[in-house]
Formats: sequence, C-alpha cells, structure tokens
Amino acid sequence: LIPACRKSAALAVVVTVVIASQVFGLLLVITNVGNGTNMVPLDMYNRAFGGGNVSQGVAEAALQVGMGVVLAAVAFVISGNHPGMSGEGEYHESKPSLPATALAFLAGAVLLLPLLWDVLAAFTSGVNAVLRPLTVTWPLNFSSFVTAWNQGIGSGLWQSAVIGGAVVALTLGVGLPAAFVLSGRGMNRVIRALILAILVIALLQPGEAYLIPLYYLLLQLHLGDTLVGLVLAETGRELPFAILLLWIFIRALPSDIIGAAELETQRGFNMLIRIVAPMTAPIAVAVGLWVFVTSWSETTLPNILLSNS
Repeated sequence: LIPACRKSAALAVVVTVVIASQVFGLLLVITNVGNGTNMVPLDMYNRAFGGGNVSQGVAEAALQVGMGVVLAAVAFVISGNHPGMSGEGEYHESKPSLPATALAFLAGAVLLLPLLWDVLAAFTSGVNAVLRPLTVTWPLNFSSFVTAWNQGIGSGLWQSAVIGGAVVALTLGVGLPAAFVLSGRGMNRVIRALILAILVIALLQPGEAYLIPLYYLLLQLHLGDTLVGLVLAETGRELPFAILLLWIFIRALPSDIIGAAELETQRGFNMLIRIVAPMTAPIAVAVGLWVFVTSWSETTLPNILLSNS
C-alpha cells in the first residue's frame, strides 16, 4: 500500500510545506520574535511595515515567490501522471482496522482540544480560565459574553458577516464562469494549460508574499483602509482555489449531458445558468462555505489593510 501511495504522499508533503509556510498569524501570536523563532514571513512584515525597510521586505517577498514557484513545479511533476488526476486506476473499499480507527480518533481529539478549551473558558470567569482549563464552573458564567457585547462585538460580527458574504458572492460570481470557460472543448490547450499553471502557482504562493505589493497597490487605487479594498483582496486570494475546484467538478460532468445542452442552448451564458450552475450547486455551496469561513477567520489582511478601529 505504501509504495502505491508514494506519489500521493509526495504531493501531500508539498501541500503541507505550503501550508506550514503560511503561519504568519500563528507565529505572531504565540512567539516572541527573535533569532530562534523568526521566520521569513514575519521578518518580511517587520522590515516592510515596522522598520521602514520596504526594499528589504520586498527582497524577502521575492524569495517566498520563488519558493512558491518551485513548490508548484514539484506539484506539477508529481501529479502529472497520477492516476487520480485523470480518473484512472482502480480503488477498492477496504475495511477499517482498529489501530487506524483509534489513531484517527486520537488525531481528531487533539485537533478538537483547543476548541473545547475555548468553549469551556468562555463560561469561566477571571484567571480560572487559564489556571483551571477544561473545567466547568456552575452556574455557568455569561459575563464574558455580556461584556463583549456591550463593548461592541455585535458590530464586529455584523461587519465580518457582510465582508464574508461579499467575498463569497464575488468569488463564486467570477470563479464559476471562469471554470466554465476553462472546461470548454473549443479552448486552446496551450492557453488552458498556461492559465491552470498560473492558478496553481498563485494557489501555492505563501500569502505573506502578496502583502507589500497589495498594500501599496490598494493605496494607489485609493482603496487603502476601506472595506471594498479588503473584500477585493480576500476575493483575489480565494479565486485560484475556487476556480480550480469548480473546473475539476465541471470537467467531470457527464459528457452526454453537456453535449445535449450544447446542442439545445449552445455554449454560453444560457448553458451556464440553466444547465451547469444547477449541476454544480453542491460543490459551489462547499466552495462558498470554505471561502466564508476563511474570510471570517482572516486576521492578517484586516490588520494590514485597515488602519482604523
């Protein structure tokens, strides 16, 4: 089994490296920056936005871009002949083993432990939330919720919901037509391959590499420190993922249905709205939920692009 999964495992390693390089917010919160804990994204941020050394920050951003291009090339090489990428190969359902099931439950428990701590600590007052984690005091204490609401958390929740909804609408409004065009039979293969390569490279770029040019670009467009600029920035970050996932799904639609739809409505906006959009509704909902959660939990872009409270 392990030899058969070597390409999938190698691709998973590449994706893990990409995700591990995007730890700017986590590193900023849990460490005191020094020689031992400093990483390229955080050092780039400190040089460009903290020390005024924009040129040095840009140099580090260029290094991250180069790393993203290399990782994208590795991903292309690994996945080029992978059976799962072309729908080939045989897959057999196997019975779950007890050790594997236990390991999966253990991994899930480790991932859920911080979330459980959050929920329990929210109902615990004072230092007990830190000194006595994972304990519940009775009666439940709602003072933290009341205080947060009185100090304006309601407006923050509303703004987060509006921004997340706008990002979802723009991402799906642009991503679905783009994926539909990419899946067209009449599209030149070289152009399609070039567009897909650009999307993959953009997807595998460390997000912090965009911060410096994005910040100054929005200032030049007079969109700095505005919610519109933030929505556009978050939408641009989510589009590569959305377009690629929607393209894979549309490409897998039954060819006979697509062929009949082309004969009836011709390939165009009517076919997208009447045939493709309803058939891709499940994956579109999944993409929308992912984009909304990502936008809701985003901290780096608002901290940099929005200077006021």
